[in-house]
Amino acid sequence: MIRLHEIIKIVADLQEQGEIELAYRLAGQYMDRLESGELRFNHLSLAAKLGRAGQVMDLLEGYLETNRWFSTWFLQRVPELKQLQDLPRYQGILQATEEREEQYWQDGVAKPLAQVSPSAPPPYPLLIAIHGNGFNPEHSASNWACAAETGWLVFHPMAKRLVGYGSHWWDTHEENREIIVEQAAEILQQYPIDYDRVVLGGFSKGGEVAMVLALQGWLGARGFIGIGAGGYYHMQPELWRPLLESPPPGLSGVLMYSPYDLERAGGENQTLKSLQAAGIEIWLEKYAAEGHVFPEDFPVRFVSAVEFVLRLTT
Repeated sequence: MIRLHEIIKIVADLQEQGEIELAYRLAGQYMDRLESGELRFNHLSLAAKLGRAGQVMDLLEGYLETNRWFSTWFLQRVPELKQLQDLPRYQGILQATEEREEQYWQDGVAKPLAQVSPSAPPPYPLLIAIHGNGFNPEHSASNWACAAETGWLVFHPMAKRLVGYGSHWWDTHEENREIIVEQAAEILQQYPIDYDRVVLGGFSKGGEVAMVLALQGWLGARGFIGIGAGGYYHMQPELWRPLLESPPPGLSGVLMYSPYDLERAGGENQTLKSLQAAGIEIWLEKYAAEGHVFPEDFPVRFVSAVEFVLRLTT
């Protein structure tokens, strides 16, 4: 059985080896079969790298006829596409893409979500669950549903940067904080919160965002739970340094990683070492899974993680 994360890794390895044509063909072979936006993006950027401007524009125009389009913001971030910037046809594609984006926001396809069990008594323990890059609050809600089922008020903020249909992106941590604080304000007013039980959680880049906010002391969070946490702070561990000079007293965290996550990070986890060196107690959990995904037994792991962060364990 062909697995998406394996194809993505092979494509990345081929690019590192300079086998651009092979990487391009492999991405094109599997992008629709596996319904992968990441492979479509790889295929697109590799076509540009190979100098196939006409094919790039054919692909983009075809994507505009479906929900597979990439946003103008994201396309303009791609170095390989800068060679197309002055072409009238490409400018027309960008304009058409902007129109699709405007319609996306008008239709309210994605929005921040709150989950709470009707049977849970207030005040509610609060979990801020932050989606990963390329995902959205609905994806987050499906994975963290176990928290609401165990009595937590769960709020899922939404990144305002758009990659494509239903695909949202957290960018700089300064911008991320501003967005999340603003979106959470209504929930904090609407529901009675038990501020002794506030936890920040997230998947992938959302995990890194949760870690940053917890280290900044937002909402007096007791700790953080990251699943496959990663991002530009993980890639440049020295960026954690200002946050670790005086972390909130008693802050702790749980970091969960699949074998794929650990292999992709490569080598020693410098972020983990930095957190521990700063006196932050971290519980590292490794779980069996195929790719960059939540563990299948996450509902059980969530309960244990919360107990660790809130110090309910004996």
